[in-house]
Amino acid sequence: SLRNLRAVQNRRQFPTRVVQAFQVRILRGLYPQKHSPSSRGGHSKAESEPLFFRIARKVPVFRHLAGRFIGIGPRPEHVGAVSPARAAR
Repeated sequence: SLRNLRAVQNRRQFPTRVVQAFQVRILRGLYPQKHSPSSRGGHSKAESEPLFFRIARKVPVFRHLAGRFIGIGPRPEHVGAVSPARAAR
């Protein structure tokens, strides 16, 4: 029903926004704007690489946790078995 769809949307909206904000933050570090002051000035690759990637390269567990966070999100959902009586509603 429409009420159920709204409930699912309300439950999933915040975790989705959190993951998307995390992704945008990481991508902004990877692809700086052409005209921003931080993208000029002959910095080496190591200096311009986002902190996230420098840490992830040195700490493998961090890579795993970041991937899990992006894949599952801050609020993992579990699909339970639906009984035939409940599915008929």
